Amino acid sequence: MLGAVLFVAIVAATFLAPAGGAVATVAAGEKWACDGPVARRHVLGDVVLPLDGAPIAVLHARSGPVLIDTTVTNPFPESQRVVVAVWFPYLASVTLVAGDGAPRRAGSLHPAGSGGVLSPVPAFLVTLGGGESRPLSLCLEHSGVLIAPVVVLPEKRFATRVLRDLVLAGLCLGIVLAAVLHAFASWVLIGGRLFARILAFALVSGLAVLVATGLGKTLLWPSIPFRASDAFAVLQGLGLAAAGFLLKAVLLRPGGRGLVGRLLDAVSAAALASSLGAVLDGRIALVFTLFSAVIGPVLVIGLLASLAVRRTPYARAALVGWGSGQLATLHMALRLFDVTPYHPLNHHLVPVAITLVVAAFAVIAAEIAAESRSESLRDPLTGLANRRWFDERLAEEIAKAERTGAPLSIALVDLDHFKAINDRFGHAAGDEVLRQFAAVARKRLRRGDWPCRTGGEEFALLLPGTSEEEACRIVDRLRQDVVLTAFAPLRTRAVTISGGVACWRRGETAAELLKRADDALYAAKQNGRNRIVSAERMASPAQSGPTKSAASGLASACPLPGSPVETIQP
Repeated sequence: MLGAVLFVAIVAATFLAPAGGAVATVAAGEKWACDGPVARRHVLGDVVLPLDGAPIAVLHARSGPVLIDTTVTNPFPESQRVVVAVWFPYLASVTLVAGDGAPRRAGSLHPAGSGGVLSPVPAFLVTLGGGESRPLSLCLEHSGVLIAPVVVLPEKRFATRVLRDLVLAGLCLGIVLAAVLHAFASWVLIGGRLFARILAFALVSGLAVLVATGLGKTLLWPSIPFRASDAFAVLQGLGLAAAGFLLKAVLLRPGGRGLVGRLLDAVSAAALASSLGAVLDGRIALVFTLFSAVIGPVLVIGLLASLAVRRTPYARAALVGWGSGQLATLHMALRLFDVTPYHPLNHHLVPVAITLVVAAFAVIAAEIAAESRSESLRDPLTGLANRRWFDERLAEEIAKAERTGAPLSIALVDLDHFKAINDRFGHAAGDEVLRQFAAVARKRLRRGDWPCRTGGEEFALLLPGTSEEEACRIVDRLRQDVVLTAFAPLRTRAVTISGGVACWRRGETAAELLKRADDALYAAKQNGRNRIVSAERMASPAQSGPTKSAASGLASACPLPGSPVETIQP
């Protein structure tokens, strides 16, 4: 622990140390872009067109403002329009003085001065006459660590590079927005704090991507003074805190949080403190950013790895998403110390990292939503589909039968004298009987047939592509299997079922089909139970229901075996 504290203190001191450059002063008659003293002054050599798009300089500084002086030369006889850009989206503002011209200020990520080209980075359009050399002075105001590639490009090439960046930023934002919409829909339709936490994390991540890509200020608030690095430090802290609360809800069961839960609570609390610190004092925001960007995520990786080893559900998916995102962030951190080489896509590493993490949580949220819906459509006792699923699927199958003309049958089945089973043997025995019956039904029915539990001892069988005669044979074989099954809780007692079968008629609604099947089931019960009755053998469906006298003449659609050894009478 002491070693970790010393490491954090050393790294924090490194970040907070003075930049090391002498304070520049304005010489008499000298015109430059900064209004006051600067932390560092860079005098670059002559820049001659044409250019290959590589930066003329990559600046590193820990405090600002920074002054850059250079000269751009056009060796061609015709005039050239070039864009001078600072490819770093976290700048507070950039001011340009080109030759004897008046200072031009481009707010961070502001399109002003770029010749109307929408730019996610500060940019200025400069026109050079044939053979002209023009001195340029740029003043970069920033907070935090500065990695500022200064690029001079022909106007068309600049527009192409901006388009590439905007496409990548749009892709990141699109993924995050999809995650936000999915989390919101799941929260509204399914409910629960879990999806609310996923929504909060996705929203904070979306704001962080807007800031990191520069689109936030370019599109939403171009005229507001804005220190993007401070805002991003706040969002990083909020994002890590939201991730800690989210991981706690996804991976850990209530009441079983233990050490991992307490560590996640500690990470979330420290992340919230870092976010608050970044709001109150921009000078120490780097220390908090260090925790939110490096230390906290590394701790979370360790926790996720331990949970993945223990095969905790969703831990592997969270580890893959979080780990890949933090690898991108680690590369960006190494870039801060000039350990890794500069690449034009480096400034996209942070939004890509955020997007990877959000995508991982979105996948987890989709799986949880699917499981939640599956659980809402499944009977917890028997594992069969429930009444809600049956109603939804029946409507779908009727619509399919309307299109194709294929037959569709259903059967409603009751366990005979089930109340007597509960009264004599207890409700635990009754539950076991229901589970055993569900197992017999799964075994007897064909692939594509669907047994469902629609009530206490009431079941419905959905039989697509089945005529009523064939459905009667299938359900009667199920009745025979039940008679021959030894239900463990009842010892030598036998269980019987009664059922009514109906085949869908063109133009018939689901309610009408269910009514005919229910009338057939009622007739089976009235006629002594332990039998299957076909709706086609009953009286006209215009009648309100079968009478007892009519029911007494009904027979099963298939031959019935002899009476069981013993039936349970009420």
